[in-house]
Order: sequence, then structure tokens, then C-alpha cells
Amino acid sequence: MIDIKKFKDFRDYAKFNQEFIDSNPMLYYHLENTIKRVFKGKGKTPQLHKFFNVIGNNCFVAVLLIDSECLIYADNINDEIVDKLSEGIEFHLFKRYQFFGTKQIIDALFQKHKVEYDEQKYRIIYECKSVLADFEYSPGKMNMADEQRLLELAAFNVAFTKEYFGDTQDLEKAVQIIASGISNDNLYQWNFENNICAMAQAIHGDYNFPVIGHVFTNPSFRNKGYAASIVHRLTKGLLEAGAEKCMLSTNAYTPASNKAFIKAGYIQTGEYIVRYKKK
Repeated sequence: MIDIKKFKDFRDYAKFNQEFIDSNPMLYYHLENTIKRVFKGKGKTPQLHKFFNVIGNNCFVAVLLIDSECLIYADNINDEIVDKLSEGIEFHLFKRYQFFGTKQIIDALFQKHKVEYDEQKYRIIYECKSVLADFEYSPGKMNMADEQRLLELAAFNVAFTKEYFGDTQDLEKAVQIIASGISNDNLYQWNFENNICAMAQAIHGDYNFPVIGHVFTNPSFRNKGYAASIVHRLTKGLLEAGAEKCMLSTNAYTPASNKAFIKAGYIQTGEYIVRYKKK
């Protein structure tokens, strides 16, 4: 049986969904962040319209509707739960709106109503608790990022931002980001002879596990396994140092990087999209 669980108090909704969010915090990041924005009550606080869950038949869906955003996250779906969700949010009344959430449930909802949309973001979330054994590294080795090659690394960061986010980054900002990574001792590069073949960063703080970010391969050294090599070596070191797991998020539209992460031992744990409903 599929039920819609409604809440009179938003605090009860937040509490009810916390375990769900904690099960995959990178995948459900925008949901948790939006809940926090509602509670802050300062500045541009989102205006709440609806918040409820759809539960049943081994499916769990969290729904949060604010101003011009509809957040829908599900751990599993079936036709019945999609019908119930559509009824609960009154999808037929939506005109132009932005949808955030797990790809499977939003795909099913949009297919049911046969609507036009623009895909604005598509991310795949990966997790690694154990790197692949007998991994064959590319030539060279991993080192801490070299301050003497700051501008070269900053140029890589500009290119990474363009590939991952689709944005054009100012070189000065990129220099600041790379310099911060160097000073925090969490930015790495893969060297072969006198070349920087790839870079990656171990990001700590947002979660209770490290996140691998800023993975970028020098265009002159692509398709030679350098991204997989630096990700494998960095992840292996973090796990051996006591991390329970490492995670990362990648642009689904860059198949080469996704293959590199899988080659290093990462397993997909979810797909996240941002989709704009045209009409």
C-alpha cells in the first residue's frame, strides 16, 4: 500500500527525513541544504508550499516544494508510487518550474506526463570503501601540488570548471583556489618526468568522509590512465589512513572521467539531476 505522509510542522518533516538524508548525504545534499535554509529564516528564506513523503512497497520518496523549486528524492520507485507522487504534488498544475532530485523518480514523473524540459545538471555519485587490488598505475608518481607550478595548476582548474560546471572561471579566482589547496596540503598532482599529467584534491569538512574533487587530466596526457591512477593512489592513501570510505561526484556527460573512477574501484550510489520544466 502506498501512503502520503503529511506533516503539520516542518520540524517533524526534517526529523523524519534525516535518516534518509544520512544514508547518502552527497546525493541528498540539496534537500538537506534547503531544509537548513528554511530554518535559518534570514535573507532569502525559501517560502514553503508543500512538504510530505510518499511511502510504501519498499519505496521512500521525500518531497519539498518551495518558491520555484520542487525537490523530489527517492530510494526506489514503481508505477504506483509515481502515480501517488504526481497526485500529491499536483503535477498537472505546474507550468515553468525547476526540479531537483534523483534521476529515476524525476524521469518517471516527466515521462508519465510527457512534458518538455531542459536538463541543467546531471551528476553521478560514487563511493569507494576499497580500491581495486592489482591496479596498474600509469608511468610517474603522485606528489603534493607544487607551489612553483601554481599558474599551470590554476589553468587546469579553469579548464576543470568549464568541463564540470560549464562555467568560465576567472584565472585569478583559480589561482586562489589552487593556492588554498596547496596551503592546506590536500591538493595533489601526478608527475611523469617534468610533466603534470593530472591533479586531484582530497576535500575534508562537509562530511564525515573525504570527497575527491578537482580531478583533471592534462589534455596532452588523456586516455593514458592518469585520472584513474591519481584517484586510486589518493583514495588508497585516505582509506589506509583511517577513512571508512571516500566519495566523489562527477559530470555524467563526461564518460571518460566516469570510466576512470570505476577503474579505480568506485561504485555508483545514485544519480542527481536538475531539470527545468518548460511548460
